[in-house]
Parts: sequence; structure tokens; C-alpha cells
Amino acid sequence: MQCRSIWFVAVAWLAACRAGPRPLVPGTDSCDFCRMTISDVRFGGEIVTRTGRIHTFDSIECLASFYVQADRREAVREVWVSDHSTGVLIPVERAEFLKGGTIKSPMGRALLAVGRDSVEALRQRFQAEPIPWADVLEMVSKGSG
Repeated sequence: MQCRSIWFVAVAWLAACRAGPRPLVPGTDSCDFCRMTISDVRFGGEIVTRTGRIHTFDSIECLASFYVQADRREAVREVWVSDHSTGVLIPVERAEFLKGGTIKSPMGRALLAVGRDSVEALRQRFQAEPIPWADVLEMVSKGSG
């Protein structure tokens, strides 16, 4: 019996470590950076901390601003952004970012994320320019853009 209990605890612990992301809920979730209610999940994202806590964001710029704060970055386990084409959360490592053109993001910095297979179509649609994630982080750290 004791072995079974240990196995159950180990499985439960592993499941807790894999929490997130979860779908953003428009009109219910709010941004953990600017406190606005999330209205368009296509611009949003989530950060999952090492403890499994999920932080939700209404825009790439809010997510990036939250991330660059040193005391919070060290606790980050995963960063997820919404694929603008589908609204589905994808890992930041598999996302491409577009800036400018006719993009109307919630916080006004004209940023969106998209899966690599849709980037060219959206770049043309919005007349936007690609921007690497590192440049997004630099832009919000400097308060420019």
C-alpha cells in the first residue's frame, strides 16, 4: 500500500509541474500587468511560473514587460503567446512576432505573435515587419516603440 501511495504522490507532483497553459477567457481573464480585461485573445499570452501559477496578459507588450522584470523572470518556467491566426497558445520559442503596419494591438504598440506557418500571410495583410522576441524584450525594457 505504501508503494502505491508514493506512486500516486509522484504522479500528482509531476502533473502539478506541467500545469499550463490554459485557454484565455475573454471578458473573464484580466491582464496581470495592466489589469485590463482581456477582450481579444489573439493578442494575449500567458506566463507559467516554476510553482505552476499562470499569469494572463492582454497583449504581447504586457507579457514582455512582466517578463523583463528581473524578480519575476527568475521564476518563469514557460512563456506562451497567442497565435494571432488561431487564438491558440504556442510556446514563445515557436512564435514569430510582427510589429507596425496596420496592427491594432490592445496596448497600442502594434505587436502580434503568430505561428511560423502563418507569418508571411499576416505580414502582408498587416504590412508589418518581423521582429525577434529579443527585440520585443529590449523594446519594452527601454519603454520605446
